[in-house]
Amino acid sequence: MILDAAFHRRVLRLYEDMLDQPTPDRAAWLEQCCADTPGLREAVQALVDAQARAGLLTTAPADLPRPAADAADADTPDPVPQRIGPWRLRDRLGAGGMGVVYLAERADGLFDQRVAIKLMRRTALSARAQERFDTERRILARLQHPHVARILDGGATDDARPYLVMELVDGLPILDHCARHRLGLADRLALFAQMAEAVGHAHRHLVVHADLTPANVAVAEGFGVKLLDFGIAGLLGAPPAEGSTGYTPGYASPARRAGLAPVPADDIFAAGRLLDALTAGVAGRDATLDAIVGRATAADPDLRYESLRALTDDLDRWRARRPTVAARPDRLARLALFVRRHRLGVSLGALACACALVTCATIFALLVTSRHRLALAEARGIATRHFADYIINEVDPALARTSGTLALRRDLVEHTSSYLHGLESSGDSALLLDIAAGTLRTARIYGLDPSGGIGDLPAAHAALTHAESLMSRAEAAGVDPDRLLLLRGEAGLLRGSEVYLAPSRAAAEAAIVTLREAATAFRAYLAHHPDDPQARLGLWSAEALPERADLYLDRPLDGVAAVQAHLADGAMTVRTPAQRAERDFNLDGSLLLLGEAYAESDPQRAIGYLSELIADVDAARARGRSDWESDLTGNSALADRAELESELGHGDASVADFTRAVEGLSRLYLIEGNHEMGAYLAHIRAHLADQLSRLGRHDEARAASDGAIAWLQQDTDDAPGDASRSRILALALSARAVLEQRAGRRDAACAAATRAVTRWQALQAAHGAMPIDLAPATAPVPRTQAIVSQSCAPA
Repeated sequence: MILDAAFHRRVLRLYEDMLDQPTPDRAAWLEQCCADTPGLREAVQALVDAQARAGLLTTAPADLPRPAADAADADTPDPVPQRIGPWRLRDRLGAGGMGVVYLAERADGLFDQRVAIKLMRRTALSARAQERFDTERRILARLQHPHVARILDGGATDDARPYLVMELVDGLPILDHCARHRLGLADRLALFAQMAEAVGHAHRHLVVHADLTPANVAVAEGFGVKLLDFGIAGLLGAPPAEGSTGYTPGYASPARRAGLAPVPADDIFAAGRLLDALTAGVAGRDATLDAIVGRATAADPDLRYESLRALTDDLDRWRARRPTVAARPDRLARLALFVRRHRLGVSLGALACACALVTCATIFALLVTSRHRLALAEARGIATRHFADYIINEVDPALARTSGTLALRRDLVEHTSSYLHGLESSGDSALLLDIAAGTLRTARIYGLDPSGGIGDLPAAHAALTHAESLMSRAEAAGVDPDRLLLLRGEAGLLRGSEVYLAPSRAAAEAAIVTLREAATAFRAYLAHHPDDPQARLGLWSAEALPERADLYLDRPLDGVAAVQAHLADGAMTVRTPAQRAERDFNLDGSLLLLGEAYAESDPQRAIGYLSELIADVDAARARGRSDWESDLTGNSALADRAELESELGHGDASVADFTRAVEGLSRLYLIEGNHEMGAYLAHIRAHLADQLSRLGRHDEARAASDGAIAWLQQDTDDAPGDASRSRILALALSARAVLEQRAGRRDAACAAATRAVTRWQALQAAHGAMPIDLAPATAPVPRTQAIVSQSCAPA
């Protein structure tokens, strides 16, 4: 038997994973996992036997002899709650080592909906298993894609068992679907492409599925492929969870079978095995398709495709009868292998080559003509632009939509800034505007971007100031006056964004002046380049942004007029994801502002604007283009519309919108659980509770209120000296007292009101109470004191 440390780590992990499997399946599971390594199964079984003799196993392993009665009860199911939140549990759909999946139906009457609820087993309530369950919840929350089964909600039952509420996928495993419908090769490859797109989406969000098998790829009639079960998925760059080595042996790569943490190359291997299973014995499979399968499932990960997209691209070439990567000549394959094994070095080398070529060209220009030197400077400028564009338009936006990447984004922007500073030392004035453009982009990433950023405003201001100095140097050198106008406009737009990021009267006044100057620069540039989408978007933004400044300056009519004047101009052509994000952010923000502006004077008109915004966000999500910012805007609009519907007496519609907002904000909170998001979610839960109470649905109101108060209490306990948090909790307790009084529960109303008044008294003693809480008689403090008098007095 092998006696190295890696072998023993694998034994321990397999042993722990075996305990996560349903008892009747353990022996077969262990046999499969150990088939490739002599002595491995015996080592795991020896550990099982030793632990059993020591009496440390809570559940006897499958191989140990047991009385017949024990065998019958070995996998006794946990008690099944009849209801979890608004969901009534129906049929059991399936089970694994960690949890059981149930069919559930909405039971609160708001609307008809069926879902799948994954409920953790009581026997799996170890710290490691709960960490895995929590990881799956966060992974599903961040993956919004048409071919990934969506998470809708999550929480814990009354007996502290975690659960996930997920989209119900009514379909068959992909191989069964293909067999039942007798699909040909083209249809099978189309389904494979959908699966690859979903897995590629996960990879772009730094998630590895880690158990890609036919059972985890379902096909739902009318909806196509749905990727299921992220129970053992991993986050790229995250330390591997102890014991997280579960896999399906037939689809696991050699690295996974050796116990290594999952990486995208392992999903590519599993996808290759799935492609093999899908196409085996199907008419049309030939030697080239065999080569594609072979490349995807190569034992050496460096010999596999670099991504799922590269695999599907090769399948497209095969269908078009063009040469494939899988069948390319050996020398090219070896070159590709070298590049992929040394990707970082080659990438840096490519950038270094741009610098080295300048030096070579300068020497060559002494021998030939200055034309070559100018051409090379232009080439290096193009390379600089492409590098900066790639960072701002591709890499950073993807990271911005992914939780836990703040440090990575900071590292990326700092390295980009250093690279750009290094180019300045060349003394080549032709590069000044390229470096300035890249520096403007780093300013956006640092924080001068209303739709995102890493929040380092000092660094953002420093980058913007440096970019402006580079522009001044370029202007003095007479470099490309037209492009200088475009960059001046972009710089002015960033300076004007202060009206979003640091609102104050002085900032608003300065922003209006700066944005007008930016608009002037964009107009001058567009006079010579009327079809430039970036300039048109810049001009539209520079003209549209001041409406928020008008609102800060108490000029709401001017602000509304500006929004309405520019809203119709927002349907413009854009070319890059960054341009689309900027356009959509401004459009959505404009609709939200109009909804807020008309809320008091014309509620129906406000509802119309908010409904348009909600429809836009829903449509973008259906196209797979949702992101954290747009989802937040859409859920904010739902909450605003719900408040207006409540004021208009549309109680059921208000509850439906508040419920959607709570569910959507809960998903966002799972992704990025910051304090502000938690406080906003608690605020919306409290409004939902109030509306349910008004409709006489007192138990549901109490449950929503419980969620809000529990979060606010924990938030206040985390910062006991924070007067603002303590006041918000007092307001929530006051609202709870109102709910209990409506329900006729005098004791509960007395208890909640007393807690609220006690907290206000402490606040007044320490910080002074806010006047808005004290007067008039309907203000929170006197209203709550009245409830104390009414509910706490003897009946």
